Amino acid sequence: MARVTINGITFDPVIESAALTAASPDSGNASHSNYVLIQVRGPLSGDERQQLDERGANIQEYVSEDTYLCSFGVNDLAMLRDLPFVVWSDVYLRIFKIEPALRGARPPLRVAELAEAAGPNASRRMRQVDVLFHVDVDPDSEQLRERVAAAARLNVESLQ
Repeated sequence: MARVTINGITFDPVIESAALTAASPDSGNASHSNYVLIQVRGPLSGDERQQLDERGANIQEYVSEDTYLCSFGVNDLAMLRDLPFVVWSDVYLRIFKIEPALRGARPPLRVAELAEAAGPNASRRMRQVDVLFHVDVDPDSEQLRERVAAAARLNVESLQ
């Protein structure tokens, strides 16, 4: 099937499913994530989009060949995996969110290395980063700004 590339990580979700499962121990459900990746057999029809929406998967963006990033507020991934046009679906791994330069990993990263790369970077070097939020997240939320500031060890007022 089609290979997926996100932030320097390229993988075939069907061929490398065992490695993806190892990198995501909770791949049986989406209880620890509000986002999933869904790879389909080809361009989605209006009916197929509606089926995804009815099952709680709201398409956020087209990520890679026949693969979509979706918000998903439901825990049961089987609801998506059982659809006849879905080839593969799993949670959007945390490691996909991190720019390769911040991971300290050498690109390209192989799927088998995902679990190891997801750990903290030992570097203490300060870096300025841009944080991008999913389209369904309010970047002006005070609670969100406080969480980002705490994670970055900054004052809320210093965030731009």
